[in-house]
Amino acid sequence: MSQNITNTNTANVNASNIMFCFQCEQTAGCTGCTRAGVCGKSAMTAKLQDTLTGALIALANTAACSNKNSNNNLTAVLIDEINHLILEGLFTTITNVNFDDASIKDLTARIHTAAAKTANACNGSIVSDYDMN
Repeated sequence: MSQNITNTNTANVNASNIMFCFQCEQTAGCTGCTRAGVCGKSAMTAKLQDTLTGALIALANTAACSNKNSNNNLTAVLIDEINHLILEGLFTTITNVNFDDASIKDLTARIHTAAAKTANACNGSIVSDYDMN
């Protein structure tokens, strides 16, 4: 059985029962969980965390592109927001502590909003989410 989840960029995440978890130390040995995490994480949560990671990469790239733009108008408040979101997102995924799908979706939406604000502030364009598949 499979479901589709639409994020704020209208990209679909296919959430089947098959997964490859990128978030824990087992991944380094190419033995990451493929059905459900030994930690209790579902395949859906793993895919949402992948989507979150792709959004973080896009936010960082959007900020980097905006920084190269000579019309850089990023405010200290926006820079702080970007930094906070990146730290929050990394903590959510790398430490593998948050399996709450709703909060992961909310964080991903906030990251997309910050990327749009960053691009608008610098007359740039939003970099697409990195595809973790």
